[in-house]
Amino acid sequence: PVPAIRIATTPAVGSFVYAQFHSIPACPTTPVADGLISREAEHTVRFLLTALVTAGETVTIQLSEYELSGNGVSAGSTTSVGNFFWRFANEQLVIELQSNLLAQQELQLVIPASAGLLVPRDGLRQGDSRLSIATNSRAGPVPPVPFDELQAIGATVRSPFARFNPLCYESTASLEVEFSFEMDLAANDIIVLEADAFQSEDPTVQDVEHSADWTTRVLRIGTNNRVSIHVSRPIGRGTDLRVVFPGIERMASLDIELTVTAEAGNIMCPVLFQAEAPLCADVFIRVSSIDYTPRIASALAALDLAFILATTLATDTEITVSLPGFYSEAGASGEYEAEEIVQSPSGLFKVRWSSFEVVLVATRPTTSLVNVSMQIPAKLHVPDSGVVENQQNLIITISGNARAIESSPPVGVFTDSAISFTPRVAGEPSEITIEFEFNRVMLQGEVVEVFLEGFSGSAIDGIVSEVDGQTFKGSWSESFTTLFLTVDEPSFEIAAGTPVKIVVPVESGVTISAGGVSATQSLLLISTDAEAGPVEWTAIQDTADAEILAYRCRHKEISVSGGTTCNGQHTVRVCASSDAAVDQFITTVARPELEAITDDTCVGQSESFCNALSVPGFEGPSFENCCNVLGVNSYAMCVSDDDCKIDMAAGTIPEAPEVAQVSELCCHVCEALRGSPGAGFCSGANFSEAEAACKAESCSKGDACYGRLFTFVEVPIDPEQGGTAALAEGFGVTAPPGVWPKDKLASVTVLESISPPSDPAAPQPAGAPVFFGPSGTVFPEPGVVISLPFDGSSANGSAAVFKFDESLQEWVKHVFEPVEQNGMLVVKTLSFSQYASFVVPTPALVTTTPAPETAGPETTRAVEIPPDQTLAPPFQPSSTPEGQDSMVLLIVIGAGGGVLLVCLLVACFLYRKTLFGPRAPNKDGGREGTLSESLIGPGGDSGSASGSASQGRASGSHDSAPIRRAGSGGRAVPPQPSMMEVAPTMIIQSDLVMADGSEPPSYAPSEMDREEAEERFMEVSRGDLGDLGDITLVGPGPAAPQQPRLGSVQEPEMEPEPEMGPEMGPGRMAGGELVSRQDTRKRNLKVGAAGGADAGPARGRAGQ
Repeated sequence: PVPAIRIATTPAVGSFVYAQFHSIPACPTTPVADGLISREAEHTVRFLLTALVTAGETVTIQLSEYELSGNGVSAGSTTSVGNFFWRFANEQLVIELQSNLLAQQELQLVIPASAGLLVPRDGLRQGDSRLSIATNSRAGPVPPVPFDELQAIGATVRSPFARFNPLCYESTASLEVEFSFEMDLAANDIIVLEADAFQSEDPTVQDVEHSADWTTRVLRIGTNNRVSIHVSRPIGRGTDLRVVFPGIERMASLDIELTVTAEAGNIMCPVLFQAEAPLCADVFIRVSSIDYTPRIASALAALDLAFILATTLATDTEITVSLPGFYSEAGASGEYEAEEIVQSPSGLFKVRWSSFEVVLVATRPTTSLVNVSMQIPAKLHVPDSGVVENQQNLIITISGNARAIESSPPVGVFTDSAISFTPRVAGEPSEITIEFEFNRVMLQGEVVEVFLEGFSGSAIDGIVSEVDGQTFKGSWSESFTTLFLTVDEPSFEIAAGTPVKIVVPVESGVTISAGGVSATQSLLLISTDAEAGPVEWTAIQDTADAEILAYRCRHKEISVSGGTTCNGQHTVRVCASSDAAVDQFITTVARPELEAITDDTCVGQSESFCNALSVPGFEGPSFENCCNVLGVNSYAMCVSDDDCKIDMAAGTIPEAPEVAQVSELCCHVCEALRGSPGAGFCSGANFSEAEAACKAESCSKGDACYGRLFTFVEVPIDPEQGGTAALAEGFGVTAPPGVWPKDKLASVTVLESISPPSDPAAPQPAGAPVFFGPSGTVFPEPGVVISLPFDGSSANGSAAVFKFDESLQEWVKHVFEPVEQNGMLVVKTLSFSQYASFVVPTPALVTTTPAPETAGPETTRAVEIPPDQTLAPPFQPSSTPEGQDSMVLLIVIGAGGGVLLVCLLVACFLYRKTLFGPRAPNKDGGREGTLSESLIGPGGDSGSASGSASQGRASGSHDSAPIRRAGSGGRAVPPQPSMMEVAPTMIIQSDLVMADGSEPPSYAPSEMDREEAEERFMEVSRGDLGDLGDITLVGPGPAAPQQPRLGSVQEPEMEPEPEMGPEMGPGRMAGGELVSRQDTRKRNLKVGAAGGADAGPARGRAGQ
């Protein structure tokens, strides 16, 4: 006997306490098309071993008939557990542990559906022997053993099949379905079918026919299109089952989905039945629609196509969409690139196009019931006649079976649409006329909208248009620049094709764009919301009468040479839309006309003017007037933009289409040409005859005329009613009733600008001087009002009017204060002369010191002000900081008072010496001449100022205007009109020659002194009257020692003061430097040059 002994060597054997494998299907978004189950799933492995598994040892899971799609668990995949390998040959999943797995330690591994591990095609059964688990652990290896727990998955043996009888769309039919399963069915398992065919209001028991008695009931489940089939007894694997549903009320789709809840394995993801191909054409396409963007007739439009495909399509199957009336450019055709088409499902069709149709070509097989939508880029035009709602000839065809597209939106058309404006003036209100025919019915309450780009005008309601029994009522929206016009009458409808006319009155205030209207570039649009055919914004067709140029008054200089009568510089002023248009006018009209004028043609033209009078008489040609051609010189079309508000209906100049056509001569120019006495080419002319002759030729008294006077005008003024003589820019004279003398013509002449003085502290010219005639005319109170150009600013001083003193050859300040209005200075006067606008700078404080007395008989103290001296500005008191001692303020006040007291004492002393000092004798023992003496020339002859003036004008010089006479006996005259703006005028009113040719009137002393007296009275009222004797005129005699011209102070002898003339006003200009009366009193400036060399001809009062 052998006692029990221990076996020395035994192999280790391990075991799994439990092992579980679950596969949960991952259902796709669309049913499986091949009729089988969805094989994608998420897998979970969970197990517990009795023995240790060390790092590097493996656990192997046998998954027979599983497939791997992709590289989800290929060799090299790593997790925190270990490395994973899929052995394709053995269909095994191998887990190589990276760390020890202790005995009795659970391990759970999740393999996501994205790893691509697919379940068997026939699903899984409980205890399926194809799945096992094993380990090679040295501590306790386990051979392959089945899983304790396995998730069963059901499957169909073959694709389920469905057949409708009949197959036509939306007809009553019976439905037969057939299916079988890879698993056994037990009692109470449920098969669910889902399809549009099972729509029902209430859940009811469905009567069915079925093979064998295997079902207890068939029940419709609510309103969710489902039918549940309850199994009544066990059914073996692979048994063919058939169910027939009679009297299906509506067959909206062939698609039927199947799911199963069974003990042997669920089919969780819907399986799609295969359906018999339909025999009726209607079943191919359903719920089809087409749209076009924009919905505008004749417009190139993108297409939006949508339909439900209720059948299967093979690759390369074509669907043709026929679109009669649509067309491509020149019959072109082509194929879209794939990326050009936005479609769903993506990439399902290729698309090609040609005139009248679009063809879709399937790129892959399809199942039935596919919702197709696509946006097709614009290659076709919408029909010129629009589209009727749900137009029946828009057809979609598959394999020869055609069906009308169910939904297509209407598109209406405005035919013969037109718009016009009256008047056609940019920036002005206008009457608007809209005309059209509409090819659809227009009902009461429907709206026509008209968009007018750039137009303005306050928003207004209550616009009414009543034309030919058609009434439209509406409103204007300024923010949208749109007219909204609603059909009011007739009360029912406006028939298709009826001519419609809408007139928006000018009283509505709708204003044309200030920039004008371009018939080709401006947006003039029309639309309607008519139900029978709405029209989106579309361009109005006829805009020929809507073209409106934005005229502006434009001027350019033109030089004419070549020996013609009109040689020289000329100014062109026309109403044009651009500077380029002015250039075109100069090239094609102005220059050729000027170059064609000769002396002979000028004589003929002048005679024709005179011959229009009742008693013609010709004295000679006016060459200057002959060179006034259309738009040039005095025949200018405009002065400002206001003159260019010309109705486009007047037309444009053919040779320059962007220049306004102005065909009438301004009446005042026509009358001046024929009716100015002494004008030089019509004898015996008078205004009444000229007026009648001009009216006979239809001259224009309105804005649209040519003949704008810029430098000279001469018109009669009625003494009893008064009147105005003014240039085109507004400069002139206005006389009230009872002031103007009888039989006198008022003349206004703009002269050459004044050169500014070198002394910046002196008054500065601020506008061209203006001469008013007849020269020497005086007026009783209340006088006349004159208007002068003013281009200065009162910011640096005060605006003032100065009058040219002919006797002194100086500008002296006018006694009346002006008012600034519209770029002019307006002032009262009692006599005619030459006037100009000035700006008088604010005077600075000047401290003078006595200069050394000069030797000789004339004792003079001069005050020198260096030209570069900077005068300190008046003292400006500043605010005292908070908390400063009040004594500082008292000290400042005391010091200031002391300074003022010293200045006052010095001023009194100087004033006394000036007033009572001796008058310096001349070298010949005589005294300085009195005022009357100064007006007599050498030898006692009266100076002929008239002759000098005439000679000065005849010279044609246009240099800067001299302020004083210079040289020996020479006398400067007021400058002449600028030839750059206009040619010499018909008559230039001389300073000393009356318009009627008579001798000029003489000033009586009372007349001469009235303005001076008024000024003295005004100064007395102000309390600042000074002694006018401080200002002296030096007559002929030996020259005195040279003294500084600016700032010198003379000490005259004690003798009676000279008589003062009316022109010795409060300010005058001496030696080219203009000073105010205030400066004259302070500095006692000596005016006029002493000595015979500068005496010149006498300055007679009669000339002034």
